[in-house]
Amino acid sequence: LGVDKFRDTSLLAFLDKERMTNDIQRQVRRHIVKNDSWQGEVWYKKPNGDSFPALQTITAVRNDKGEALQLIHIFNDISAEKHDQERMQQLALTDTLTHLPNRFAVLQHLDDAIKRTHTSKRSCALLFFDLDFFKPVNDTHGHDVGDALLQAVGPRVRECLRSTDIVGRLGGDEFIILLEHIQTRSDIEKIANEVID
Repeated sequence: LGVDKFRDTSLLAFLDKERMTNDIQRQVRRHIVKNDSWQGEVWYKKPNGDSFPALQTITAVRNDKGEALQLIHIFNDISAEKHDQERMQQLALTDTLTHLPNRFAVLQHLDDAIKRTHTSKRSCALLFFDLDFFKPVNDTHGHDVGDALLQAVGPRVRECLRSTDIVGRLGGDEFIILLEHIQTRSDIEKIANEVID
């Protein structure tokens, strides 16, 4: 029984070819030949051209001789679930108060930046800072004012950074800046001084 037996051109016409490459399609067909079924995520195109993800189960129907006569396709649109999953992932990487990358996200960015330095031969820098006299702001004016101050830090610091740089919140009044593509130490000092000012 050849892999080509499992071509269903009517259904294949609706596949999102950018996401469901020929190689992926061949892997699915081989899996069905070997195991009689397959389940996984498939991307289709709607008539308007929008793509959507589906959880698809494909099962081969065989006759008494064991020959595959047809395939049964069952799929469910999982767009809402994927959206919820992406939102949960975004929330897991975002500081809820400032909407900046949180400690976990900054560590991921740092890990990626370090890997990129090996290929680009350029340096990266990590700047750590906290807000002086932040506790008296909370004590004197209340936590709402303190929160508003923390929320103002990100946008103000971003004004001093390049588009590729990242500012994140570690917690409390502690922040971190990740600078990539650094050529000289003076580049770091210049940015640091602008942030302090």
